Parts: sequence; structure tokens; C-alpha cells
Amino acid sequence: VKEGINGFLIPYEDKGKLYAEKIMEIINSATYPDLCKTTRLCYEEQLNWESWAKRFTQEVITSIS
Repeated sequence: VKEGINGFLIPYEDKGKLYAEKIMEIINSATYPDLCKTTRLCYEEQLNWESWAKRFTQEVITSIS
């Protein structure tokens, strides 16, 4: 998670109240559409199986060479 780019980091100890407050803050924010776009872009560029396979293959090839 990249803070404010594709999500938010909330300490586990904060439990539900802070999670709910952050969700409401995001939903009620004018930046929500931007967060959706950057999150989707992160998925398309890095956080999918095709990207993982390319990086994994490159690592294997590099380690063999």
C-alpha cells in the first residue's frame, strides 16, 4: 500500500472506529475519484498476475545468467 496513492495504512490496534472514520473521510472527499484511478493504475501496472509473472520470469532469468 502506498499511503494516499492506492490506499491508507491504519495500525491494526486502532480497530474498527478509525477504519470507519477513514472510509467515511475518503467517500466524502473530492479526491475519491482520483484514489480510484490511481488504485486501478497500480493494479494494471503492478498488482496483477501478468505483471507478477513478468517480474518472476525476469528474476529467474537473471539468477540463472
